[in-house]
Amino acid sequence: MDESIKSMLQNAGVDVNEGIERFMGRDAMYAKFLKKFFQDEVFAQTIEAYERGDLDGVFTGVHTLKGTAGNMSLTPIYKLSCDITEEIRNDRSAAAAELIKNQIEQMKQKYNEIREIVSKIE
Repeated sequence: MDESIKSMLQNAGVDVNEGIERFMGRDAMYAKFLKKFFQDEVFAQTIEAYERGDLDGVFTGVHTLKGTAGNMSLTPIYKLSCDITEEIRNDRSAAAAELIKNQIEQMKQKYNEIREIVSKIE
């Protein structure tokens, strides 16, 4: 993986070095799985569930994203997934709904920012 892409990912909050370590030091393999992460439909399904008001679907999606993003060291997506998962698990009030809305918006921004960088990987 190109050093400039690594730097952009790090600036976006991704722990690239940890991610590469998880893939036994193989940065090409890490790059391959980063691309696969952003080809997966779970994020889109999660957003669709949110737009339908389906909190169970949102929970399932963010819980899946939490595990995958954590394994990929996509720290911003992982942390937001953790926060949303816990919020849904603990509180389904109107106040929680507003917090979840803000967290979903933050996740969309981070997801799209990192996806844009990953799309530059050859």
